[in-house]
Amino acid sequence: MASMASVEEIRNAQRAKGPATILAIGTATPENCINQSDFSDFYFRVTKSEQMTELKKKFNRISLDSLVGQALFGDGSSAVIIGSDPDTSVERPLFQLVSAAQTFIPNSAGAIAGNLREVGLTFHLWPTVPTLISQNIEKCLVKAFEPLGISDWNSLFWIAHPGGPAILDAVEAKLNLEKKKLEATRHVLSEYGNMSSACVLFILDEMRKKSLKGEKATTGDGLDWGVLFGFGPGLTIETVVLHSIPTITN
Repeated sequence: MASMASVEEIRNAQRAKGPATILAIGTATPENCINQSDFSDFYFRVTKSEQMTELKKKFNRISLDSLVGQALFGDGSSAVIIGSDPDTSVERPLFQLVSAAQTFIPNSAGAIAGNLREVGLTFHLWPTVPTLISQNIEKCLVKAFEPLGISDWNSLFWIAHPGGPAILDAVEAKLNLEKKKLEATRHVLSEYGNMSSACVLFILDEMRKKSLKGEKATTGDGLDWGVLFGFGPGLTIETVVLHSIPTITN
């Protein structure tokens, strides 16, 4: 009679040996773009509400009130396929996810808020958001990279959520980052705006493509270790430690 497997043996057989690995990144943006001055006409036409003239006037006023937020934010979607122990004969791993952590910034409730209203989803940000993030970001880095013996933030490749130019400028100045460190982030912000959480995968994909185009040794602009930062309501800072993959040349 065959011996029965123990619970621990069953659990070990179900577990991967290697780290979580990004195997593919997909991104998409809307095909159409509507100018702010034409948006109310477009909105009421597609919703078959053109007879509601008073509501249309109100809609215009609300749109102007949130013009800064609308100018900063954009629409986009992104997704990843994550696996482990990839078969490199048929799969092309892109990045490894080493660790993740979340930090709540004290006394920041309401600093970033999204509200669903008649006009749609509106965003409101405190003017102190760049300062709040820049003053707290280094302790997140220290906690994440101290176990790896890394304290030079310019030795990392950077995937930073583009909350806005002011946030990027504040983080760059606080950490004395080289200008090139946030190039991929700034490129995505300039091309698509702030697409909320979808942004970081757009930037990760931009980093991958930029590394391949530049014939870098790894998918992380030639560097081994990197950091992915997400900023959002709470106010929260999400920190993900990344490890790049050597590029494959034939």
